[in-house]
Amino acid sequence: MPWLIFFVTTTLAADLNRIKVGEKDNREVFLYVDNNKPEIKDGIVTAWSIANVITPESKDQDAYASIRVLQQYNCTERLSRMLAFVSYSQKDGDGTVVSTGASDNLPFTEVGGDSINERILNRVCPHPGP
Repeated sequence: MPWLIFFVTTTLAADLNRIKVGEKDNREVFLYVDNNKPEIKDGIVTAWSIANVITPESKDQDAYASIRVLQQYNCTERLSRMLAFVSYSQKDGDGTVVSTGASDNLPFTEVGGDSINERILNRVCPHPGP
């Protein structure tokens, strides 16, 4: 399921690690990755990230302003896949839950160069890439 979200600068809790992902309307744009030690099992890293949406997106008539995503990363092969997401009515994962989704059978896909997923992979993996 391909989708694109834009993220905005915000002040979040200290347990999140900020990653710059670009600029939008002369503002720096960031994604936040859970700073707690990511789970590593059999060479696969599992980590949460959170992002605020610059323009709230509408899903089933309910707008969401932020989204938390649980992803797995194969650091050696430079692959990733989404396991779950939770979207919220307010920034920073606050407000009510708008929607959720989960799948444990999505395939791993290649992490492209200079992508948001590459920035996360480089942050959460002990030794990214071959």
